[in-house]
Amino acid sequence: MGLFSDPVSITTTAGEQTFLFGGQILNAKSKVGEWLESTSGIDPAMESKMVAKHTETGTLNRRLLQRSVLLDPISGSTVRRRVTINKTFTYDDDVTVAELEAENEVLTELEGDTGFMTRFAMGLV
Repeated sequence: MGLFSDPVSITTTAGEQTFLFGGQILNAKSKVGEWLESTSGIDPAMESKMVAKHTETGTLNRRLLQRSVLLDPISGSTVRRRVTINKTFTYDDDVTVAELEAENEVLTELEGDTGFMTRFAMGLV
């Protein structure tokens, strides 16, 4: 069973987005998979993708989930604007999935707090 089904369809406030498995990226120290956003109906130059990276060194595990996109230029410009969001889990071998889920829930609830994104993006503590 894969990390995601293929295709991956998600619905956000911006609408429905569909990502297709693009393949595994060669990496000597990690397993890396990439999903590309379907280009039907959107500009393929947006380079919208999701990446999952799995690294294991000794007893330490690292999992990265990344979203990367090039946004449309602002008025009067031709330069696209990159946004990259990373979510990383680093944990010892003896940590259980249930423990990871519980700790992730804490961050997810904090991120859902009203005004969190505004304050976070402004660099307020």
